[in-house]
Amino acid sequence: MHDAAVLSSDPLTTLVQGNGATCWASPQDQARRPAFVLAPQYSSAVVDDHGGYTVTSWLETTVNLLNNVTETYSIDTDRLYTTGQSMGAIMSIVMDIEYPDLFAASYIVAGQWDTSLVAPMANDKLWITVSQGDESAYPGQNAITAALEEKGATVTRAVWDGTSTQKEFAAGVRKMVAKRTSINYVAFEKGTVVPSGVTDNSLNNHLYTWKIAYNIEGIREWIFKRTSDRDRQPIRHLKGRRLGHRQRAARPGRVRAALRHDGGSPASRTELTTSQDPEPVSPDPLTRPCPTSYLLVEVTHNVRNVEPQAGLE
Repeated sequence: MHDAAVLSSDPLTTLVQGNGATCWASPQDQARRPAFVLAPQYSSAVVDDHGGYTVTSWLETTVNLLNNVTETYSIDTDRLYTTGQSMGAIMSIVMDIEYPDLFAASYIVAGQWDTSLVAPMANDKLWITVSQGDESAYPGQNAITAALEEKGATVTRAVWDGTSTQKEFAAGVRKMVAKRTSINYVAFEKGTVVPSGVTDNSLNNHLYTWKIAYNIEGIREWIFKRTSDRDRQPIRHLKGRRLGHRQRAARPGRVRAALRHDGGSPASRTELTTSQDPEPVSPDPLTRPCPTSYLLVEVTHNVRNVEPQAGLE
């Protein structure tokens, strides 16, 4: 799930803004780890940690969308994973709090949340990455991991050079995995994240975290090896449920999801329902082209049945 810098009515934005969605769907990754990749695009903020902690009903919409996808397609519900950067990382955290049996593992990249609420995550399988130069996410995750340890979680910590080679990252992953803890927490060393020629400040440390984090093959492999070890209850549509946080009214708009199904037909779009969208926000400059085809689905708050498209069985 994407960050708040790219709120947009264009469902392709999340696929070209960064590599948090596409890294799982490259031909190489699909050959090694076949997966259904769900990449929602939001036209308004879903969660916000500025001046308080708020969650809008878009989070519930996202869970309902996931429920619909797992009911429509042949997906192993013991191997559901969540990941996101910044706002998307916060969304993953909040879903882990509210639905602790939903995901087999979570990859949380450059995000933070209210530490008084994270106790339900103590038994979760998490890989967390931040940059030491990120003045929000780094102290935020230090506080979260400490709070989880107080609740009995086991945490392995490491500081990595963000300019490491893939071979060096792989060695770092192996060293951490050998500890066999449920939570792995990596901080990229300050001064090794922001490229030369770009101002090395907190914002850029934040933005460039996920360009490094999602390119580490060993972490993706660790995520996919996790399976649920609890009895998972079916997700149901949860209209009207409070999420344990102060909510604000959802703004008009649509959440769109880019759904890649292995072996699917070329990208097509199905509009389910419509409402007025806010003006698109231009993507930040951290872009790269999307190398794969996707099925694009537009949905609104009350997600119900999405008919399978031809060629997607």
